[in-house]
Amino acid sequence: MHESVSCWLRGHGVKDPKPIHYLRKCYGSLAVGDHGVFVASKVFYIEDTVTLRQESLKTKDKNVAQRLFQARNEARQQPALNLQLARTYLAAKRSGGSE
Repeated sequence: MHESVSCWLRGHGVKDPKPIHYLRKCYGSLAVGDHGVFVASKVFYIEDTVTLRQESLKTKDKNVAQRLFQARNEARQQPALNLQLARTYLAAKRSGGSE
């Protein structure tokens, strides 16, 4: 079965040495592109659309997963602001500010 699917994929233009693995990666990228977060084994994951690296969000709660996903996107989009926020939090902690 595996070999016949691989042959079919190659016959339809897939040039990757591991065509089934390539198909899985493409599907994962599309799922992330369409939904941002997807579920595998009832735990939410995120996937980097460039490297295809997957990371568990360690939650089964969809709302928590969405918040974590948004926070990561904001962190990537505004690194200078995040650095300033981190410095502000550290300064407040060092000066004994409210927790």
